[in-house]
Amino acid sequence: METGIAFAVIGAAASAVLGGVGSSIGMGLAGTKATGVIAEKPNLFVKVMTMTALPGSQAIYGLLIAFMIYLGIQGVTDLSVSDGKQYMIAGMLMGFSGLFSGWFQGRVAAGGIGAIARNESLLVSSIILAALVETSAIFGLLMAFLFLPTVA
Repeated sequence: METGIAFAVIGAAASAVLGGVGSSIGMGLAGTKATGVIAEKPNLFVKVMTMTALPGSQAIYGLLIAFMIYLGIQGVTDLSVSDGKQYMIAGMLMGFSGLFSGWFQGRVAAGGIGAIARNESLLVSSIILAALVETSAIFGLLMAFLFLPTVA
């Protein structure tokens, strides 16, 4: 495999895997808290499920950048090392922002689930707080788009 293509593939893998890991960690943290809450208050299932799903978007962002990288290198046989490294940087930007924002969004969502268990009216406030953490993933997504090279 040519070196430029190898760098691009590493970027695509980093974006998809790290974004997915961040979402999995975040949803796991929130889901653990949600399971405890619905054991005592099953009527809160929809509210805590909503909070649990919030960290899942980082996996979607990671897959989006991985697909963009794949589409960029599809059919290219002589990708320069420079362009390959740009793809790798884009993938790593998205991957690491997805990993950490998913992880910490899950922590905030878990706290929100605890708050909802005590006071159901805190759902919207809890969603807003968890969504604030998402902004770093969105910034990572935007930066990844900027780093994607234009390969003719």
